[in-house]
Amino acid sequence: KGYDFDILNSLEDERLIDVSQEPDMSELLMCCDMLITDYSSCAFDAAFAKIPVLLYADDVEEYISNRGEFMWKREEIPFDIAENNDELAKNIEGFSLEKYTKQVNAFITEHQVIEDGRARERVVELVKNRYKR
Repeated sequence: KGYDFDILNSLEDERLIDVSQEPDMSELLMCCDMLITDYSSCAFDAAFAKIPVLLYADDVEEYISNRGEFMWKREEIPFDIAENNDELAKNIEGFSLEKYTKQVNAFITEHQVIEDGRARERVVELVKNRYKR
């Protein structure tokens, strides 16, 4: 309660820091307690790094008409989606880390996501084994 989302309409507020031009999203994610984003794939990067994610998509119909359907069905992704400020406030206030963690873990298991920092090693081994002379 008491969230003032009018701040989002003003770039003049000193509490806002525009990081949209930062070159490395992973550095920004390291500083996050929670990520609120729109359709960005960074939502998955954050989720797999165990950072809570909420989606704010106030232009779903426009997005679909301009870019087509989403890669995932809404009911398949582990993120609560808000289409307006009231829904976003409700999702923030009602956020349950336990429920969210269960949803992300189920998604990771179902889609066989491996995030252990060793992808490079696996790719190198795969290439070496594939192209043995």
